[in-house]
Amino acid sequence: MVNNKWIIKKDLKEYIFESIEEKFGTAKYNAVSSFACGNESMDRFLHQSAYMSSLEFDAHTKLVLNDKGVIVAYVTTLMDTIEVNNDKFLCLNMARIGVHLDHQEKGIGSMIIEFVKELTKTVSVRYIVLDALCEKKEWYEDRGFIPLKDEEGPFVYMYCDMLDEGLVTSLYDNP
Repeated sequence: MVNNKWIIKKDLKEYIFESIEEKFGTAKYNAVSSFACGNESMDRFLHQSAYMSSLEFDAHTKLVLNDKGVIVAYVTTLMDTIEVNNDKFLCLNMARIGVHLDHQEKGIGSMIIEFVKELTKTVSVRYIVLDALCEKKEWYEDRGFIPLKDEEGPFVYMYCDMLDEGLVTSLYDNP
C-alpha cells in the first residue's frame, strides 16, 4: 500500500486500488460519474452515494484504475456480522462489486475478490459475506463462496470462510 493506494499486478498489467475520496474534488470526478457496469443500481450508487458513504464511514469504496488511470471497476466493503453455529462473528461485507462494461470478462472481478480476501487479513476477520444476484451465484461459488441459505428473490446471501482448517490442523498435529 502506497499513499492509501494498493497496487496489484495481473497479467503484466498494473492496477491501482484507490479510495473514492481521491477522485472527488478533482477534475477526475467525471470519470466516476461516467462509470457504467451495466447494472443501473450499481452505477447509481457509485455516482450518487459511494463518496458520502465513505465520508460517513458507512461503507468504503475503492476504485480500480488500470495503468492508464482509467476506472475499470470498483468495490465497496463494510464491516458486518455473520452468525455461524449460533455464534456471531465480525465479517467483511462485500456490498458492491462492479466492473466497467468495456473491461468485463478479463479477470478483473476475480482480482477484486482476491483483493478483498487479502483485506480480511488486514482487518483480522475470518468471513466475507455478500448478496449475490442469483444469476451470478455460480460465478461466486467458483471463487469460494457458499450460499448461507436458500432464498427467494433476486439475491442469494453467500459467505466465504477464510480459515484454512487443514493448515491449522497440521500445525497442531506437527508442532
